[in-house]
Amino acid sequence: MRTTLRLLLAARDPARARLTAATAVSLGVLASALLTNLLIGQLHAERSLLSVGIFLSIMAGASVKDRSPRERLVTTMLLIPASVAVITLAAFLTPNRILAIGAFILVSGAAVWVRRYGARAGSLGTVTFMGYFFALLLKPTHDQLPALCLIALLACTTQLVARAALLMQRPRRQLLLLLRELRAASESALEAASRPGHPGTLRLRLARIDATSESIDAWQRNSDAELHADGDPKTLGDRVLDARVDIQELCYLLARLSASAADLPAHLHHDLAHLRTVLDERAPACDISSATEWATDIIAHRPSQRGTRLGATFASYLIARSVHAHARLRELTIVGAPSDPKPSPGSGSARPHVSLAPKRDPWTRMTVQAMAAASIASIVGESISASHWYWAVITASLIFTGTTTRGGILTRAFRRILGTAIGIIVGMAAVALASGNVNVLSAICVLGVFGALYFGPLNYLYSALFTTTILVALYRLLGKLGADVLETRLEETIAGGVIGVLCAYLILSSSSKPALDAKANAYLDALEALLGRLLATPVNPVTTTALRTELRALELAQGDVDTAVSGMSTAFLVTGPRRTGNAVHLMYIATRSAARLVQLDGDLARPDPLVAAAISRVAARASAARHALAEARGQPSVDRDADDHQSVNALLQDQASSFDPRSPSGEALVALLRMDWTLAQVIDDSTAELPLERGGRKRKPALKVSVPPV
Repeated sequence: MRTTLRLLLAARDPARARLTAATAVSLGVLASALLTNLLIGQLHAERSLLSVGIFLSIMAGASVKDRSPRERLVTTMLLIPASVAVITLAAFLTPNRILAIGAFILVSGAAVWVRRYGARAGSLGTVTFMGYFFALLLKPTHDQLPALCLIALLACTTQLVARAALLMQRPRRQLLLLLRELRAASESALEAASRPGHPGTLRLRLARIDATSESIDAWQRNSDAELHADGDPKTLGDRVLDARVDIQELCYLLARLSASAADLPAHLHHDLAHLRTVLDERAPACDISSATEWATDIIAHRPSQRGTRLGATFASYLIARSVHAHARLRELTIVGAPSDPKPSPGSGSARPHVSLAPKRDPWTRMTVQAMAAASIASIVGESISASHWYWAVITASLIFTGTTTRGGILTRAFRRILGTAIGIIVGMAAVALASGNVNVLSAICVLGVFGALYFGPLNYLYSALFTTTILVALYRLLGKLGADVLETRLEETIAGGVIGVLCAYLILSSSSKPALDAKANAYLDALEALLGRLLATPVNPVTTTALRTELRALELAQGDVDTAVSGMSTAFLVTGPRRTGNAVHLMYIATRSAARLVQLDGDLARPDPLVAAAISRVAARASAARHALAEARGQPSVDRDADDHQSVNALLQDQASSFDPRSPSGEALVALLRMDWTLAQVIDDSTAELPLERGGRKRKPALKVSVPPV
């Protein structure tokens, strides 16, 4: 049971970064609640101010998303004067309601507009909006203003302390965790690949390997690898790449073998036992050494039969290579040198910048939409409930954060409404179990904060769910919980979500397609740059480093496409979520194939005319994919017969006598074959009509390759 749970959770939170951050911020919220409660008792202030201390602290912790811990600390520090200043401004404007509401609408628009200047400006805008909102809601008098400002000061200061504590993280321990999670994710993917009929599970677990590898790369950028590991950054990066690519290649092959037979051959089970030994954290050193010796012997006698790539013989070779890669990664000695809080100038490699922004600036458009949504929501919300009108305004405003497209706004609105509905049910159940116990209700609030911070980054639905659960428990603590309050909460949330979506689609509306196309084009740009670099000769340390930089840019671009598609999932319900998910999966396959090419580059013979010709054909296919994405869906497809003639598959059939799957060039050609297949599928998907358009049509299948991807 313990092993199953470990495999299930493997690499879901690389280096436990989200767990650490959520715990620290949750403790900051708890401290803010306790200090606010103490302050309310000392000043004999309104109990409702407790909600200000809790929710303002949550926003101060959750909205800060700068890249480095030091940048997040500085941003949190800036939140203190910003929140106090805006609360003071709102308090002075409150006597004039029209002026106060007008300023609130301007603040809501400004909170969206300043996001164009980066994460820090976005955080300041969000907390400023929430601070003004609380001041507008509570209408503090001049005598009550110091208490409200002091509560805001406490809320932000507790998060400042939490951020300062996060600076004390230990890079050595983070690297140890990441390497363990890479092995756990590899073992999890291996288990899925060995069982037929679970392609979706295998895709998810291969993605976890990618996520862990990216986290190790990020660790190298923010830490000095030479201080914490026995080896330079290139050594660590090379070994991680080998371990990642080899296990993924093995999973591809095992999945095909499992699909074609009821069970794997007996000798493969024996070989896989060696690999599981190397992946086992508790395996004795002597067993790991024995497995490594076996792998070294197998690698020294590569498969000698031609055409064995799809067979068990080549599977044994891939298993041995995976054993060797993970064993070499375990050989790195993790040293306990003092941590250097400042990243070394030469440590790791710089994060390549990939510009994914569409040509048109979306911020002005979204500012107008957000201001209109806040204005209409304030009127509609007050007509629903004069005392809880602000829930509609908050929903209408917050669905504009974290996205720049109308499809993203629709998705966030849907997730917020659904999360609120589920949160009401969960909150009522939790409150019923608490039976009015103050300690239990307080614990529910704290757990809700942790859940919102830990699961919220995965899906906005979780954030809305846990926030509503906190609200239900808090209202029960204050003695104001009733069925009418929960009903109003849901109605106001639905009204705010619908108003926000309507404003996004009806006021200065702009299609989400250009933003998504920009990300897809950035991915194809990165892919073409890598293919061009692969044609460079001769091989030397400079070109090898450049290749890894190009691969990193490709992986970042692919991750941005994945994030964009996930953020528009509700909008894709009409166009077919399976097709959209398939496009993202195709990019994962192409990226993994590119990683395999980078891994093999040092072993390729230069010049290799067949590999060079295949790279050129894949580059041409990438250019054709860019053209297909730019055309309107439903346009006549390209001539498949002529297109197939220009494929890598056709090239290998024409040059069958020159294709040796035993050689590094043969392995590179198979990776290019897989990449060519994925790009052909992208072209087919982009030029085919949707099922709801003109009745749909049956498409001719894409390339029939000898090595289909998973």
